[in-house]
Amino acid sequence: RFLLILTTDYQQITFVFPDYEKKETGSHKLKLTKLIIDKKEVHYTDIQTLSNIFYTGDEASWRDVWKKWKEAFSVERVTIDFFEDYKNTFFKLRDALNKQNISRKDSHEFTLQFLNRVMFIYFISKKDWLKYPKFMAWLWRTYLENRNKGKSEKDSFYNVWLTQVFFNAFNNRASEITKLPEEVKKTISDFPFLNGGLFSRTDKDKLNVKISDEMFRHILEFFEKYNFTIKEDMPLESEVAVDPQMLGYVYESLANVAEEIYDRNDMGIFYTPRVEVDFMCRRALVEYLAKQLPEIPKEKFYHLIFEPMENKEKIEGYFQKEKLWNTLEEALENLSV
Repeated sequence: RFLLILTTDYQQITFVFPDYEKKETGSHKLKLTKLIIDKKEVHYTDIQTLSNIFYTGDEASWRDVWKKWKEAFSVERVTIDFFEDYKNTFFKLRDALNKQNISRKDSHEFTLQFLNRVMFIYFISKKDWLKYPKFMAWLWRTYLENRNKGKSEKDSFYNVWLTQVFFNAFNNRASEITKLPEEVKKTISDFPFLNGGLFSRTDKDKLNVKISDEMFRHILEFFEKYNFTIKEDMPLESEVAVDPQMLGYVYESLANVAEEIYDRNDMGIFYTPRVEVDFMCRRALVEYLAKQLPEIPKEKFYHLIFEPMENKEKIEGYFQKEKLWNTLEEALENLSV
């Protein structure tokens, strides 16, 4: 049976999708996937997720329905969609900067730094640190109002407005904020000091970069499509949203397409592709367990760790028959990484 539970208050609606994951042979655990929708700020991806559960197949089996639910509420799908949109936005901005006589390498690194700063602001906005849950959208609207009234120059959003948020507001330099409306100055003067280095000036910030209003509108439309969460998923619960791990994921993934961007000797840093990291971690786990539990044939660990979930029934039967689950659990509990 499938349930869709709606919990609602004046501000948001929460859709909860219960799913069952195999815990061990004959046993399952309940996993909850949440889609939280702000009724005042409905995201494009929220609407897309809900539309994906629309079903008209009268003859459908329970498996067909379950598969559609899994696809609609897939956090992985949101991650993939986000990264594809991110790449399109990334290359659009990078190419625009390259046309401003900024080198290919500098254009790439500036774009990566800039988009990560904007993305980080979306995450901390979700923590209610910035007065407005949709701070970037609010700042952009305020800028447009001032620009249309002739109080701010066209195409000055990045150079005049955002740079002061980055380098003054987040660095305890409220006294240095200038050329902004009093309402904006008062709002960003209360921002917390962020000492992680993301908003420290770098050599890339010395480049003569111009980001047009049209370009920033495109960037904002991209980010506004997605729901951001400040919670990284727990094993038994996940939220259909973009979480903070995305900051590292986009940096890593863009580094892995370096051949499209640089000559190899320009880059200086390469991330190991995720599929290789996954393989190495599994191999290391096999070796660890084989060393800790030499009485169990090593091939059994290979089957347990490498076979897809749907093919694990035979190997799980072996561990069940030999009463090895507790032994295996003790070995894993003593594992240090």
